[in-house]
Formats: sequence, structure tokens, C-alpha cells
Amino acid sequence: MICGRAARRAVTKQHRNVLSTLSTLPGLGRNFATEIQADFAVLGGGPVGGSTAWQLAEKLMEEGEEKKIVLVHDPVRRGAYEDYSRLARLSFDSNAKEMAVSRRAIELLDQIDEVQSFNSGPPVIPMRPGMLFVASPGTALAKACERGEAHGDSTFRRHTAEEVNSLYPGNTFNLPKDTMCWSHPTGYCVDPIQMSVSLQQMVKSYGVEVVEGWANVDMDETGENIVLSTSDTVVRTKNLHLMPGARCQEIIKTAVDRQAEGKKHNHLLDMQDLATNYITAISTVRYRHANFPLELEYDASQTRDVEEARSSGDGLTQVIPPIVLGQIDCPGLMAYTANFSIVAEEMGNVYKVRLSGASGSEIISSVREMYAEVSDTQNASMQADYQNFFSVLFPYLDTRKALDFNRCITYRNYNPKFNGYSLLKKQVGSDLSIVTTPGCYGVGVKFGPILGELAADAALGNDKALEATRIHNDAEVDDMTEAEKKAALALGDVY
Repeated sequence: MICGRAARRAVTKQHRNVLSTLSTLPGLGRNFATEIQADFAVLGGGPVGGSTAWQLAEKLMEEGEEKKIVLVHDPVRRGAYEDYSRLARLSFDSNAKEMAVSRRAIELLDQIDEVQSFNSGPPVIPMRPGMLFVASPGTALAKACERGEAHGDSTFRRHTAEEVNSLYPGNTFNLPKDTMCWSHPTGYCVDPIQMSVSLQQMVKSYGVEVVEGWANVDMDETGENIVLSTSDTVVRTKNLHLMPGARCQEIIKTAVDRQAEGKKHNHLLDMQDLATNYITAISTVRYRHANFPLELEYDASQTRDVEEARSSGDGLTQVIPPIVLGQIDCPGLMAYTANFSIVAEEMGNVYKVRLSGASGSEIISSVREMYAEVSDTQNASMQADYQNFFSVLFPYLDTRKALDFNRCITYRNYNPKFNGYSLLKKQVGSDLSIVTTPGCYGVGVKFGPILGELAADAALGNDKALEATRIHNDAEVDDMTEAEKKAALALGDVY
């Protein structure tokens, strides 16, 4: 577990140099050139794209190399990261390799938050309320957490449903008596908008050129460069990191379709493994805390171990409840297994609640169809499920009137070889490459810095930082064993 003090010690000398200059830089914008030749181009300014540009720039600085890096993003039509909260946690519900990945992910998130703390603006991680996993016996999450006890972390503790009420003062739970519960102190409420803004400012301080605007992706007239074109800028590169999140499949398909408009080499951009991507429009509801406004007498940005607090008697009467990740069967309230999360916002006064619909019911064809392809009837049914379920099981939420009802995007790939910390690469000839994400799996913010680190190490020919991360070559023959496929599919039931 990485605490705030450990993160501060981990900030490198290079980071400190960056920190001292971020607040004084005039903007480091581009010189309004109409054409830029880049050694590396990154399309997408969210957590993955920003992290890729950051890791490329920092590693090149450490190696004493000078390369031209350009980050292209649209500040108006932002992606799925345009939200106020995402959760980040350790992967107790997965295998040892993914657990190592998640620990590194937490470390990098702490590092980004540390950088931001030296500058104006809100923190990247405003709250660290810990995690609470809740699952009905026999569900995929229950089985995964039982296996997770083998990771040997003494602060991953099992509790009864009744015991949970004594762990979080000022918050009432009404879980079914047979609910299996586990707590852990590492659970971060991450602000993805602020994370993206912080990364964009960080990369500017390293000399990365940031181009704003919606960009098309094409091959040039010779087939020797990949081209990103905004309304006023053309970026040519041989190394494209395509990091627009759920739009990656659409961007590539649209580019290939432009071959009919005279872009004769655009077929080279086609990526076969993106054909098995799919997008879901998951509903979310926001509720106030039942005790709004909360009066907190502790620093919620720091990790709080609930068992230590209980045994030491810290005297608190109100804490921010933990991030809740759950799979609960409650047929009296809902016709399907509730697969859900609850994440605090606004210092615990507001909660973003996500409830997945019945299997396959929320798949859409593209990001822009997020609302058009989900019917009013389906939305009304989901709102009723939210009310029925959360009003009974989580009384600390004021469910009398929802603050909003929205949908957010996640994307996955049907091929079990991919996961939330793998990348996909298309090699075009001997010197052109495209690297993208085959899916976010709902953990794009958490693993964003990990994917950036992986992409940068691969581009620079460095050894991987983590054994479990992997870049798959497009259309390569699947080398997974049947046991590995089965394990991957089982984890998919938990995500």
C-alpha cells in the first residue's frame, strides 16, 4: 500500500524540476505552424493519452535524448474521462500478476497527485476512503475475493454484514445477512478531469507540443507517414499512439472508409482486432448523503484504516463511507444480480452510483449513440431498479430524489487475450506503427498511467516495468491456453 508520505518520498529529481517550473510557464503553446513532423504523436488527452506523453517525455529526458513529441486533443469534445469521479483500488479479485499491476497503478496515481499538489487547482485524488467489497455467496465477485485472501495482505479483512455498520461512523448499511464483505484501506476517489488537466500541464513542462482540436487520422500521399489533421494543423509521424478511448475503433473505421475519397493508403491503418471491440453505455445516478452536509473532523485525502481507527477509538462520528464494489442477488428487489459501485464526490456529500443493466442490455454501436440507442422505457426501468435496490440496502444514501441520471461509456473486447492493462499494436511496413487500447474494461483511469508507461517503454525499446502487461500485435494468433482463457473469462465476470 502506498500512503501519501511514501508518494512524496517517491517523487524523483526530474519531477521536482518539473514542479518548480509548472506554475511559472507562460503556456508553451505551439508556434502556429501549419505542419509538424513528430517522432511520436499521441492522439487523446485523457488519462491514457496524457500518461503516454508524460512517460515518453520523462524517459527521453532521463536518457538524455531529444525527440519531438506532440499531443493532440480536443478540449471541447472530450471523452469518457469527462466526469468527476472514478475509483482506483488494488486487485484483490484477480491473480497475483494483476495485483502487482494494480500496486504500480496506485503508486503512479499518487505520483500524479503529488505533482498536482505543487500547483493551483484541485487535487487529482481528493479522497481516499478505502474499499468495501460486498458479494452474495456464489457470485463471481465473492469467489474472486475469497481467492484474493491468498495474496497475504493482512489489511484485506473479511467482515460480516452486521459488522460493517460499526466500521464507518455516520453511515448505515442494510445488507442481506449472508452478504460476504471485505474491507481494505486502499480505495481512491480519482478526479479524471483534473488528472487529465494535470497530465497535459506536466507534458508541456517537458517540452511536449500540445495541439488542440478534433483530428482526423490518415496516411499521407506517399504511404510513408501517419497524419493527424486538425482545422489548422497537420502532424506527421511514424509512431502514433492512438489513445482516444472508446472512439479508437470508430476513428480507424472512418479513416479506412476515407480511402474511397482519395486517401489511397488508408487501408494500411486497419486493425483487425478492433473489430471485436464493443461499447456499453452504463447508467449512473447521483445521490446526496443522508446526513448532508457532512461535518468531517479528519483529513479525508489520507488513507484511513477502519480497523485501526476502531481499535484506537478515534472518536469520529462521521466519516466518508468507503468505495463500494458489489455483486448482490436480491430477487425481492431486482430480477437480476446487482453489479454496482458507489463512489464519493464533493467530499462525501454526493455519491455517484453505477448499476449495470441486465447482461447485454446496454451495448451500443458507437460513442455518439450513447443516448439514441437506449430507449426511454429502458432508462425508466433502470431508474426504478436504482430506487428499489439502493434505498433498501444503503440507507446512508438519500434516494428520495436523485440529483441526476446519466450514462457513461466503457468499452471492452470480446477476445479474452485482452484486459485493462494490455495494448494493441499495428506495424505498417518496417518503420510505421500504431499503438492503441483494445478496451478500458471500466478501469481506464486506474490503469491509464500503467498503459502510458508500457507504451513508452515499448516505443523506446526498454524492458517492461511489469511482467503482466503486454502489447499484442494486431491479428496475431492467439497463444492462450484453455486454462488461461477460462481464467480470463472468469475475471471478465467480475469487471
